[in-house]
Amino acid sequence: MAINRWPSLPGSLLCWLKNNFKKDVSMSESLSAQQLLRIRSKLETVVAEQPDSRAATSANAALQRMRSGEYGYCIECGDEISAARLAAKPDVALCVDCQALKDEEEDA
Repeated sequence: MAINRWPSLPGSLLCWLKNNFKKDVSMSESLSAQQLLRIRSKLETVVAEQPDSRAATSANAALQRMRSGEYGYCIECGDEISAARLAAKPDVALCVDCQALKDEEEDA
């Protein structure tokens, strides 16, 4: 599987991030380029070490959202997911509110 490579220079990485995130508030404003690189590395490690797992499926989905410029935004409501939540669970796709609603529906 080919993985898109991020630019190697910090300045060009920041430029790339600003130009490739679609939302008005770019992820580079809530997550630093270095944080995004660490998160991406964690996700790639999960995929490499556990390729057939549920975790790898979730990590691949997060990597795809990064490539499409939608990483860090809730897939349900479009709100920004907090940097702390992304750092704690890099593959998260839902904001806290939408996750709570989903959990309530599953418990019902």
